[in-house]
Amino acid sequence: MVRGYSLVQLMISLVLVALIALAVGSSLVTLFRGMRLIMQQQSMVQSAVTLHTLLQQQLVLTQFLAGQSFASLQRPTNVVVAGDCVSTAGGGSFPRADAAWSAVWLGTVGQTMIPSCLNQPVMQSDVLQLKRFGGEFFAAAARDNRQFFWQTNTTAGWVGDTSPSTGARFWPFIHEVYYLTKQNGSPVLMRKRLIKQGNFSLSMDTNSIVEGVEMLVFEVGIDQDQDGQVDTFVKPSAVPVAVWQQQQGVVRQLRYFAVIRSRIPDPTYTNHQVYRLGTRQFQAPGDHFRRVQVQSSVTLLNPPGRVFE
Repeated sequence: MVRGYSLVQLMISLVLVALIALAVGSSLVTLFRGMRLIMQQQSMVQSAVTLHTLLQQQLVLTQFLAGQSFASLQRPTNVVVAGDCVSTAGGGSFPRADAAWSAVWLGTVGQTMIPSCLNQPVMQSDVLQLKRFGGEFFAAAARDNRQFFWQTNTTAGWVGDTSPSTGARFWPFIHEVYYLTKQNGSPVLMRKRLIKQGNFSLSMDTNSIVEGVEMLVFEVGIDQDQDGQVDTFVKPSAVPVAVWQQQQGVVRQLRYFAVIRSRIPDPTYTNHQVYRLGTRQFQAPGDHFRRVQVQSSVTLLNPPGRVFE
């Protein structure tokens, strides 16, 4: 006589199936959480590496003006920069006789009068403004999207303002401003840079550079007696205008501190950490984003010394 499963056997089978399903489900949840954590860490590492690479490359060349002085870099005639980024101590793209101008300038949003060209910068973050020549000269002003400065051993001038002499070297002029803002709720490092349009007019172009940079602050290393060594580090708002213009001390080094936020939240994690950024700090708002702190320093290779005197 053929007999089927008893009720007890069926119940045991159902319990075993339920236990197996529970184990598989728990494993899938753990696997999903692990993959989410890896994705968060990968995004933060990628942003940190990109930020380090960008700042190390850009800052080390800061203040390179091919030996030119303030007098030889006077503003080109009838030049207008649409949306120019003008700071109180750093000036705009080009030098002018009636305003301060410096090759590097830093300010803190909410503490310093920052350029009005910035779109909703993050409060308490620092704004970095750089002006320099490109690291390699050209035999001619070959690129239409750049403003060029020409130079010989005895003469110099802006392309389009004065006629280049025979055998001149042509340096592309670079003006860039870096600042933090939020796009669709996500923090991002933005860059504004001087470009020449197809009609040869000049303007400040805007684009995003690094996602996830939630806070960025600097400390300025000043060589007060111009002996080649940094004497003190101060926050940007404490740097006198005369130092930015290299008339009273020289900016030799910049330290930077950044907080990188993950691109996706983790509902199982709440962040209340306090991040120490030099003499300042950043308090996580108790959200579900993971963060990592990075820091480094750059020695400026081209301090102009007393060229502005």
